[in-house]
Amino acid sequence: MPTQPQNHMKKIQIFALFVSLFCVSLQTIVYAQKGTTQVIAIYENCTVYAGSTEYAFKNAKTNEPITFSVLSIPEKGIKIPKVPKNLIESTKNIEGVPGANPAQVGKKFKLTYNQEGELLSVMPHKK
Repeated sequence: MPTQPQNHMKKIQIFALFVSLFCVSLQTIVYAQKGTTQVIAIYENCTVYAGSTEYAFKNAKTNEPITFSVLSIPEKGIKIPKVPKNLIESTKNIEGVPGANPAQVGKKFKLTYNQEGELLSVMPHKK
């Protein structure tokens, strides 16, 4: 019968194996370039508020949700990511607050993050 330190070591080994397998699977969807990380994501929705817009995507490989907010008016010291304006529907023929552009919902986009995990840009994904 294994002793308590052996059981603890076995748990650590299993955890390390899990982490390494998880990292290998992430490498198939995450690409490192010059200190940035890119994730392919599918656009799902957005909610427009007075001072910001909250975007909802899902990871194209894992289906994990990805959400972030972008301020409408830049504030000193806060980085505003580059996001295509056409993710939000046109306000020409609607009443009230705009939402997600139906023509963009379901399409793939490339989200680029810096080394600190801050979103830098959202760009259409071209195969």
